[in-house]
Amino acid sequence: MNYYWRKLKTQVIMYVSIQEAVLNYILFEKKKDTQIVNDLLYQKRHKKISIPQNKRDKLEKELIHDEKGIIPYYEVIESIDKTKIRYDQKVEACFKLELIDENLKHDLIKLYEYRNTVHIEAELKKGLNYDLAMGELAYRRVEGLSIKLSEKLLTI
Repeated sequence: MNYYWRKLKTQVIMYVSIQEAVLNYILFEKKKDTQIVNDLLYQKRHKKISIPQNKRDKLEKELIHDEKGIIPYYEVIESIDKTKIRYDQKVEACFKLELIDENLKHDLIKLYEYRNTVHIEAELKKGLNYDLAMGELAYRRVEGLSIKLSEKLLTI
């Protein structure tokens, strides 16, 4: 790896980390009372029903589909730790809140993919190429995100 490549990668990592911190602040501090943010923080989960073995044996004989066992469960809405919410979901929430446009949404998600590619093999597999354009995009999107969110928050 050459110096140029490492410097660009570091630049992308830093700028995208700033973007993520900004999105977290906006969503979980400034927009925490919206239904869109509430939907991020409380998500539907499947909970397996604990059934005694003798009853499970009977159910397994009856509940077969495509030669696969069927697992009884119930749905529950649980709170999710903010750190467990995927970045693309946060970006989508900002888009739904009309804080960012479609192009910015796409770029933020793309840059995050670059940021999370820690291993060389993963970079090669995904065909990611750290070049000057990617570093510039990371910088422009930090600046653009800041401007766009400032404008939107002033109108609220």
